[in-house]
Amino acid sequence: MSYVVLCVDYDVLTSYNCAAVQSHQADNTRLGIPTQETVVDAAVLTWTIHLAREMPAKLCLVMFGYAAAMLAWWYFLPVPAALLLPLVALTSALSEFLFPVTYTIDDVGISQKCLPFFNRHIAWTDVRRASAGRDGFFVSTLRLPSRLDQFRGIRINPRGNEAAVRAVITKRMELMREGLAA
Repeated sequence: MSYVVLCVDYDVLTSYNCAAVQSHQADNTRLGIPTQETVVDAAVLTWTIHLAREMPAKLCLVMFGYAAAMLAWWYFLPVPAALLLPLVALTSALSEFLFPVTYTIDDVGISQKCLPFFNRHIAWTDVRRASAGRDGFFVSTLRLPSRLDQFRGIRINPRGNEAAVRAVITKRMELMREGLAA
């Protein structure tokens, strides 16, 4: 994080002539180095949601689906060890619903963690597109919508943090458009 050093330099430079500071900031802007005013807050947004607890009716439907898949698998392949395959496949596909998901938005990027092995992270420097929908926000590394969106992006479920999440994403996207993001 080279901009932290720049912020310290600006604090030291404020005791000198104001014209020297403005000249120094103009040089940094011309070189593409963010000035102190363009550095986003160091605040970190973190929240956890658990969709299975919020929607118990859908959890019953999911459990019925698990039972149907296990019975169908057992009918076609009656080997007890083979039941692990549909169990693992369904659990990994439904992990965002079944387990708590923790979202973190900070100066580095956006992280989504669900269990120790289902983690996604996108750095702000890699973000190319952000959009809002009825399910929340979607941040992607692809400029245009694609079939690869589900693999190259993160769907953010704000759950009560809509205003704060929208403000951070909007500010970051504006900085990316201006070419000033850290």
